[in-house]
Amino acid sequence: MPADKIQIALSENKKLSWQTISNMAETFNVSIEAMARRLMRLSKEPHCLIIHKDNEMWFPAKSELFKLFIAKQKFPDDLDYTDDISASQLIECSPEIWGILRKNYRLFYSSINIQSYHKIMTLLLVKDANSQNISNWSSF
Repeated sequence: MPADKIQIALSENKKLSWQTISNMAETFNVSIEAMARRLMRLSKEPHCLIIHKDNEMWFPAKSELFKLFIAKQKFPDDLDYTDDISASQLIECSPEIWGILRKNYRLFYSSINIQSYHKIMTLLLVKDANSQNISNWSSF
């Protein structure tokens, strides 16, 4: 997946969402997971992809700007996920849920359930505590 072609495709939809990832995966004929991992490497925002397979957390894929440590853990009971990619959205959650003890961050997540692979995939976006409106944040 050439970075330049992905960047061109992203110029049409700058918000990182599971729907965007799914559409791009279809365009480039790759899996949603492969596209999400590639987008983490290209992101100019502090994003992280966390995958739980059978409730066991895999090593997170992080953008260069995501500097926080996420300890290995089961999918948090306090969070929700959806089977419907088009219904997924970023929701604010407590950083402590992911083991982040610093109070100067706002953390947003969106989780989808890929039933056929027994995976829950979560996108995390971290912003400093002073950030107000996530609808204005560009993702790439």
